[in-house]
Amino acid sequence: MAILPGLRAAVLRIHPARLILAISFLLTYLVWILWAFDLVAALTGARAVYFGREVGNDFYLFHTVGRAVADGRTAGMYELFSDHPHYRDFGYNRPPYYALLFAPLAPLPRVGAFFLWVGIGIVALWWCIRLLGIKRRGLALAAAFGWFPVWCAVSFGQTTLPTLGIIGLTYWLWNKRRPGLAGLTLSLALDKPQVVLGVLVLWLWSWRRDWRALAGTLGGAAALGLLSVIVLPEATWAYLQRLPTFGTMMYQPNFPLSRLQTVDGFFYLLLRPRAEIAVALSLLTKALGLLGAVALWRRYAAIPSVRFSIAVLLTFWLAPYLLIYDHALLLIPGLLLTSQLRVQRWWPSLVAAAGLGAFLGWPLVEKQLLVSPNAVNVNVLVLLAGSAYLAFRLLNSPPDKSFHTN
Repeated sequence: MAILPGLRAAVLRIHPARLILAISFLLTYLVWILWAFDLVAALTGARAVYFGREVGNDFYLFHTVGRAVADGRTAGMYELFSDHPHYRDFGYNRPPYYALLFAPLAPLPRVGAFFLWVGIGIVALWWCIRLLGIKRRGLALAAAFGWFPVWCAVSFGQTTLPTLGIIGLTYWLWNKRRPGLAGLTLSLALDKPQVVLGVLVLWLWSWRRDWRALAGTLGGAAALGLLSVIVLPEATWAYLQRLPTFGTMMYQPNFPLSRLQTVDGFFYLLLRPRAEIAVALSLLTKALGLLGAVALWRRYAAIPSVRFSIAVLLTFWLAPYLLIYDHALLLIPGLLLTSQLRVQRWWPSLVAAAGLGAFLGWPLVEKQLLVSPNAVNVNVLVLLAGSAYLAFRLLNSPPDKSFHTN
């Protein structure tokens, strides 16, 4: 028992923010462990115990459209889920060309294809860490797996981690002053255009410097659109017809509002049915976020890592539709800024708040919605407050004194 006082003293010496961050990581690691039992259940044909849903449930969409492409049934690609109890209101909503990516996985059973897709995502995550220039890569990977949205991206079978790799490569090329290739690379993430919104705004703001990046993005988008028209003409027409409905998915009866992690979703859940007030506050918040980003881009014009980090953060202020697993993309500013801001005493507190907010936000919203039509999304609230505090500290510090020189 003599060990206990020493252990207690060691814990008390830990910075409270680091202790909170460690707790959020440990909770997320526990979720990974429990989810592993569900994976074993899926492989043995037993029923999932802890999460009560199919393994890689969102991957079902991608695997199904991949089979449709492989079988030549692309004309009805966007009607495949019209009778599905969960996906009938918001089934496959990516551009037609994106389904080609999953055609090679079609011959595999869904669970086997899911595991292969998870492996591809983890490789993309590791690749992104390397491209960001992080020196302690093993520690960065462990921290990434402690970030709750990464578990969400993997367990749902989503496309977030491959997108993370694409945006990481975009940053690397842009930082190496290859803007055309950077823009061309970013176009590969336009299957879900809202996730690159902040980067596009950055390039538009600095168009004299980054016009080649914009041209590369536009050229890549045109090439992918042409690929859809040539290879999947009927599916392309169906996609264009359904495109206006994608912006209203959050208002569908079956939409998982607890997973919606945007400014629009925050005010909608907080104020519904007062939609006009929610929209006005959303627009005001986005305008303030844009003004703050521009101020930071001007002040840190000579530090590409800061400009790109702020651009990715801005995405989460501007985008109308992002879910909990999309917040895995916040690893980019998190890792880039941690590598330089670790000398600042206030930085661990921001990271700790973000980690705990990400873990608690989704389940707390679900609990609130059980007793009320309105809810406060803690994750979005922490993201907005944390981003604002970050901007305040950076704007009130000389650039040469804010950052650690590697």
